[in-house]
Parts: sequence; structure tokens; C-alpha cells
Amino acid sequence: MRTNILVLSANQPSATMLEVTLLNTGQTKLAEFEKWDIIVHTQNSEGHSYVTWLPYNSGTLAANEWNVKGIYRDASALSPEVFEPGIMNPNEEMIIQCKLDPAVGAGTVNLVSLTTANGVTVSQDFDGYQQ
Repeated sequence: MRTNILVLSANQPSATMLEVTLLNTGQTKLAEFEKWDIIVHTQNSEGHSYVTWLPYNSGTLAANEWNVKGIYRDASALSPEVFEPGIMNPNEEMIIQCKLDPAVGAGTVNLVSLTTANGVTVSQDFDGYQQ
């Protein structure tokens, strides 16, 4: 399908927020974010494990939802995309944010899995938020 994405980073700016930066390394434009699947495997501070599917929300996030924070030419410099706003073109980077509940435990190892609308899947581990 000529679709490929790469996880550049997955980190937590807070105990309930997860940010994942992706790079479109394929030849296909990516959109239809409401058709993407995001599943997180997390542990809370008591050591309880959770597997949660997160639905897409284009507005303000509620618990256990995700959205697109932005699409960029260079996400690390927050250089905005130029062509076709709202579509992740080849070689563009996208930051997604996920609001997690319950909060992820500090020092835990967790996993996020993302699947595009046409079935390409990537996974990345991430450490629980450290204050």
C-alpha cells in the first residue's frame, strides 16, 4: 500500500498526557484520523495494568481520547506544514497527544500501538512520567 510510518519519540509531558511523534516515511498521504486505532498498555502507580483503545477527538480531549497536536515539516522545531494542511504528507511529521486515565505510574514501562486507516501498524514503548 506504499504506506509507512516511523515513531520518532513517545514521551509523557505529564502523568496523564502522552505525546507520540511520527514521521511519514511512505509514499501515501495520511489523513482520516478518526479511522486510526491507538491502543495503550499502561501501568498505574499501584502496579495495575490497563489496555485501553483510544478514540479520536478533533476537539478538546476527554479521558482516554487522542487528537493531532500538529503536523510539521520538522516537529522538533515546530516548523508547520506547508502543503495540504491537516494531511500528513510523505516526509512530514505529526505529533499526536493522548489523554490517559488512570495516570501512568512513574518508572513504569508502557506501550503505545498505532494503526493507520489502511492497516499499517507501529508500536513504541515509553517510560512512565518522571517529575
